[in-house]
Amino acid sequence: MSTLEIQQESFTKHYHDQLLPPIFIDQGCTAEDNLSLPEFMEVVEQQKIVSIIDSTRLTLLLAADQLTNADIIKALQNSADKGIRIYLYLGNEHKNKEAISALSSRCLIRTGEPQQGALLISDHATFSPVGHILNSSTVFTNSEDDDNFLIILTAEQIQDTYRSFCHLFWDKSEKQVIKQGEKLDNAVANPAGTIVVNHQYQLPEQLAANFSQASDIKFSQINHHDLDAVIVSKLLQATNNILDLNKAELAESLVNNNKNVALTDFNIPNIVATNSGCWFIPDGATNQQANWSLKLNHQQSAEITNSLNQAFKAAQWQLDQSRSIESLDSSFRFVDEADNIYQCEQSVELDLDPVYTDNMDSFLYDNIEDLTSSHTELTRKYLAKSIHYNVQRHPPYCPKNASKSQLYSNWDSANNNWLTALADLEFKLDRLDKKRTSVSQSILSFFNSFSLGQQHKHKKLKKSIFELRQLDMITATPAERAEQQSNYLSCFKQLSHDDDATDQAIDKAKLEKQWHDKKEQLTKSLQHKEGIYSQEKRNVNTLKAGEEDKYTLAYDEFVASRDKAAVTLTQQLDQDNEKLASMPLQQAIQWINKNSKSNPKLAELLTLHSMRVKEIKSSHSSKETSKEAKESENEQRQRQILANEDLFMVDWKKQCEQTLNKQKEEISKIYSMEPTALSEWLTKNTNKSLKKMLETHTQLRKKVIRDLDSAQKKLDNALNDQKIAQDALDKHGSAFSYRKTNESDELSKQLGNKKNKNQAKNISWPNEELPIYLDLELFEANNQRYLCLSSLDLLEQAQQEAQRLNAKLCAPQQAREHI
Repeated sequence: MSTLEIQQESFTKHYHDQLLPPIFIDQGCTAEDNLSLPEFMEVVEQQKIVSIIDSTRLTLLLAADQLTNADIIKALQNSADKGIRIYLYLGNEHKNKEAISALSSRCLIRTGEPQQGALLISDHATFSPVGHILNSSTVFTNSEDDDNFLIILTAEQIQDTYRSFCHLFWDKSEKQVIKQGEKLDNAVANPAGTIVVNHQYQLPEQLAANFSQASDIKFSQINHHDLDAVIVSKLLQATNNILDLNKAELAESLVNNNKNVALTDFNIPNIVATNSGCWFIPDGATNQQANWSLKLNHQQSAEITNSLNQAFKAAQWQLDQSRSIESLDSSFRFVDEADNIYQCEQSVELDLDPVYTDNMDSFLYDNIEDLTSSHTELTRKYLAKSIHYNVQRHPPYCPKNASKSQLYSNWDSANNNWLTALADLEFKLDRLDKKRTSVSQSILSFFNSFSLGQQHKHKKLKKSIFELRQLDMITATPAERAEQQSNYLSCFKQLSHDDDATDQAIDKAKLEKQWHDKKEQLTKSLQHKEGIYSQEKRNVNTLKAGEEDKYTLAYDEFVASRDKAAVTLTQQLDQDNEKLASMPLQQAIQWINKNSKSNPKLAELLTLHSMRVKEIKSSHSSKETSKEAKESENEQRQRQILANEDLFMVDWKKQCEQTLNKQKEEISKIYSMEPTALSEWLTKNTNKSLKKMLETHTQLRKKVIRDLDSAQKKLDNALNDQKIAQDALDKHGSAFSYRKTNESDELSKQLGNKKNKNQAKNISWPNEELPIYLDLELFEANNQRYLCLSSLDLLEQAQQEAQRLNAKLCAPQQAREHI
């Protein structure tokens, strides 16, 4: 058996002709071997500074940012004690606290501007002055740094630099100290006024401007000390550049700008060559601070340029813009990664990451070098003229997230439907047998012959269903499945037919029994209806015989109620009239004001009385009389008013009596009316008590009529029920006749009868067959099918199946997990 497994492969790739990007190649030598500095430039150490101090005769000018070296401080003390006048210009007072303490009262000390580089001038006012500019002030500290260089100044340079020192010492100082032990005072300005310098570039904010004026920077040497960014940007404009290895990160931008660059690790100060001369730049120069830089004269520039050219050619690392792997035999640095040293090997051996092929053809037939081409390009990590690669070739694997193909579920579902259909046949057959054997004793005599015939048929059906279960439909051929489905349909139809026949036989037996039961029921019902009719007829005759007596009783009750109401009303009128007639004048007036509409006669009396009172009052109001006459008139008027009131009360009582008599006449007339006349009167008048009496009388008469009508209706209904019962018995017939139930009835459909229960289960088999070999498994992931095979023995068949199933041929995931 040929197992599908991982292939271990190897190959060698050659890179001899491959070109490298720009690199610096090691020449195998150092610049110090061939470099000679000009006579005016030398390396300086502490002892050199002490020697210069000791050889001073009259004056000494020292400018440095920091002075902490004990030997140099001691030398300054000794010189000062010998009478030499010493001027010290230092940076920050706190950084120089020890030097100030040791040299105060001996030297004139001022502090102020931070400085880069240092200056030392001896005997400036004599015929033999000595001056030096240093690229760093570290020699004046306790540092053991050996990168200190000095330039011996010419007389002209001493004079120029002396003026710069004086300008800084007098005009830029912040503090000064004269006596020992005293605190630093504010610096006093020069009594002679501001000092004019011969040049500006040693002063703050001036160095970069001088470079801007210089045209065509030809050569620059930049050492590893930090320089101001503004200054560096100008220095890098040089055509040729020597970079200290500690400044190698600048190389890439220079090469990209077509500059000539060399890398070295030898000590030399910062030198810049321009068309107008060379410049000496202190370490750490910044445009914002004082810089003890120096523009060299023509002779000095020529000598230093010659030294720089020698240094450029002798630099250990030379630029090569185009070099092939074949000719690379020494160490080198990439321009864009100049901090690292590389070495190209003759040959190396590497293990590549495994290659996972995309398809089976690629796994079996593709060239391994083509498959790994994106991983075998030459890299800086592995530089060699030839590399021997080892690699594992993996077949395409089924994805980890792949699951069994839906096709398996579809086939399982279809097969389950098939088994369910067969189970349904067995269930129906069992249910039909139970239905046949569970017929009630009451109809058994009509069902026995049919039951015996069905029992024989069902034995054959059980055997057929058992045979249908024996074949595995998933592995069966389409023809075998079609034959089995045909046999299933035959069994289903036979069962459905037998079920209908059984239902019909049971239904016939039930109906025949129901027919006999109903005939007996209808006969009893007719006899009952005849008895009811006889009883209702007797009730009607009884009501007709007592009809007139009930009418007479209703009328008598009406008359008695009417007369009683008339007596009660008359008595109430007498009481009300007596109370009204006895009212005093003011109360009568108030009563009339409230009831004037219902008593117009009494209202007229009140109006007439009021008019008389007004006439009496008005007849005396306009006369002009004496006081005695006026009093007499008032008495007369009062008597007239009282007489009028008496007359009103007499008329009041008389009118009340007349009104009472009239009301009694009306009551007598109304309360003597017969019911018919009273009904007509009430249509035009309102009398609640009479209306209620009349309604009661009417209801009593209607009740008599209703009772009689109800009894007559019951009699008619009883007669009708008797006829219906007779007709039902006649319609039922004298002999039973069977009629098959109408299966098309809508209710029958809803209850699951013929149309619904006679449909066989539809078995829908998938359109695609499963893989024909058990060793082939179909999976799915992300809408893609994968056909897994474990052995190459089935490769040809697997390829055919993969094409049929539109699947990607691959190895199972387990093969990968067992690596």
